[in-house]
Amino acid sequence: MSLIYFTAGIEEEKAWEKHANPWSGWTRMITYPLLYLPFWFLRDFLNEPSANWFMPVGLLIVIIWFVINPRIFPKPKSYDNWMSKGVFGEKFWTANKRYKDINIIFTIIPAPFFVTALYTTYMNLFWETMFFASVPFLFKLWFLDRMVFYYDANKEYLES
Repeated sequence: MSLIYFTAGIEEEKAWEKHANPWSGWTRMITYPLLYLPFWFLRDFLNEPSANWFMPVGLLIVIIWFVINPRIFPKPKSYDNWMSKGVFGEKFWTANKRYKDINIIFTIIPAPFFVTALYTTYMNLFWETMFFASVPFLFKLWFLDRMVFYYDANKEYLES
């Protein structure tokens, strides 16, 4: 059981079912760019904390949203959609400890781009941030696509 699900006190299976709601998945995806916004103002905050209080507040709001998002949406009426299949594919992929297969590259390759995006955001380099932030975002979408493929390919086995 992951730390996030444990700390929320929600049974893991129910949490995955709620997270499989397409609204949960898509609202998390559109929130990813907001993660960079507080870092844009980090230098101002470090120079004048009292005048730039919105930086830590903004970061806290984004983090809280990422934590509560999988729990606030209801269980979907149908799992027959791309996002739900991606979430359940990821659930089965992690449960089967398939970390040594090719899908792990979707986590490893974007990591330096994410760190660089945080740095370029901190330096207020707009176009560089757009480039470096888009790579992890696109890799996340690609990873979800692979998880949909994994789910569809193993559907009968996984649901039995």
